[in-house]
Amino acid sequence: MITPKNVLLIDIDYNYENFMSHLKDFYISHVYDVLFRYGLLPEFIEFKRSSSGNTHVMIRLNREISYELMLKLML
Repeated sequence: MITPKNVLLIDIDYNYENFMSHLKDFYISHVYDVLFRYGLLPEFIEFKRSSSGNTHVMIRLNREISYELMLKLML
């Protein structure tokens, strides 16, 4: 499956419940800070529990980006 060019899929190896209660707000503000530097905005940020109990994040951007920039942002 090829990821759409306006979606970032991020796997965080950190327990979902702990992430949501302790890191979610910090993570969201960090996402806005990083994206702003590239002239981007998130349309939405969605958090889900992975089958292993960790955290999956999906960020839909306000426009398509290159796969090169996508990799930079995900790192």
